[in-house]
Amino acid sequence: MQSVPINIVGGTNPARFPKLGREATYNMIVTDAANGSKGLVPYAGYELSKVIKKDGEARALYVSPSYGHMIAVIDEGVYALTVSGEVVREGNVRKKLISSSQIGTLATDSGAVEIAENANKEIAIVDGLFQYLFNYGTNTFSQISPGFKPISITYQDSYFQYAVGDTNEFRMSESNDGTQFPAEYLGAIETKNANNCIAVRAHGRQLYVFGSTVTEIWQDLPTINQSLVINMPYKRDNSVNIDYGCLNKETIADGFGFLVWLAVSEEAGPVIVYSEGSNPQPLSTDGIDFMLSNLTDPSDASAFLYEQDGHIFYQITFKTDNLTLAYDFKEGIFISPTDEKLNAHPAKKVVYFEGSHYFLSYEDGSLYEMNSTFDSYDGHAIPRIRRCSPDRLPDYEDFRVSKVQVVADNGYSENQLAIDLSLSKDGSVSFGNNVRRELGPIGRTRQLTRWYDLGWSRDWTFQFSFYGKSYYAIVDATMEIAA
Repeated sequence: MQSVPINIVGGTNPARFPKLGREATYNMIVTDAANGSKGLVPYAGYELSKVIKKDGEARALYVSPSYGHMIAVIDEGVYALTVSGEVVREGNVRKKLISSSQIGTLATDSGAVEIAENANKEIAIVDGLFQYLFNYGTNTFSQISPGFKPISITYQDSYFQYAVGDTNEFRMSESNDGTQFPAEYLGAIETKNANNCIAVRAHGRQLYVFGSTVTEIWQDLPTINQSLVINMPYKRDNSVNIDYGCLNKETIADGFGFLVWLAVSEEAGPVIVYSEGSNPQPLSTDGIDFMLSNLTDPSDASAFLYEQDGHIFYQITFKTDNLTLAYDFKEGIFISPTDEKLNAHPAKKVVYFEGSHYFLSYEDGSLYEMNSTFDSYDGHAIPRIRRCSPDRLPDYEDFRVSKVQVVADNGYSENQLAIDLSLSKDGSVSFGNNVRRELGPIGRTRQLTRWYDLGWSRDWTFQFSFYGKSYYAIVDATMEIAA
């Protein structure tokens, strides 16, 4: 007999065809163990925090540190949210209570919305038709027609920056004044012809201006003409050439030193790329790129960056195609977050507020708290699955698997961990019935779980499903084989 490792610890890395592999990890992340090895641990659960408007469309969620509130846009309503208390759940896990009040109304009730704020207590909201200003100093909400179509907004160096819809232009406000838009504060994408301006984003000291097939970087380098009149403060950085545009502005996420988006170019289809201030690099693998190229509507997507337990994730959901992927920058791998039915994950936008993560749901527009201490999806069991890459001999001969064993750490919980094993012997095309094993009683923190006499095949794929209501970690797996 020969003991061979099974790659039970890994991410989502599908090949182009099932025969080559359908490796995937659902609702679990890879983390470092104390001895330097890796393990699988649960991805964050979530719980309902606040029904803002029943069955509304979630359009935007933003945190204002100066105002001390979250700003949510549901349908046409604009709401200010804050923590109003907390309750203790089962297991001494604390859930925060949220209060909300409507502070304004938009002229539109659907579609993308973006939010930014300046240093003059002005929170600006754009919906593709108008700009709306909420001044939390005077507690006033107003609708403004800036004379152009504002489809995207960001803030940098005291200016609001706007992408102008159906043109290659971007505009700026006056310094710390979201009601004035000087005519000379005008820039345009001119690297390539026929590039509409899709979005603007401040990233560090740079302003990224996204077009449909290219992206330009501009910087705040003001000059004064002979009449001592200030011209457009920003100048294009001609040393950087980014031949990627943006497929959907809602996939742009900025944070933790990264700027990530779903990109497209004149030569290629959708690809996920990131920048740290220079030319972008692709995140996608061959299999992920192949998956993206075969989506029904890759433009129907939104994304965000967030941090869980030291891991920075870029999570993107393709709503039409019912697919969510999350890239872990720490481990350099993708995983597959889902809902309780293995459909797309419901989070549209995640923010960090008062020590917790919150998101607005695609499904019902409500606010949810997201935390790695939550062991369910609002009371529903979380499907946690690891589908390994295929195991074959170099000569592709049959071999017998006499035993499979998994090493798991279950802590000191009274809740047992159960593991189901399902096998594929036809190149990951189909899987057999689940065979369950349960870990032992409290106190046996690290345990072996075994399955015996699995039969013969030349092509093995192992799929493990994990069920537990408390802390656990999947450490290792091996199989004993005989040719």
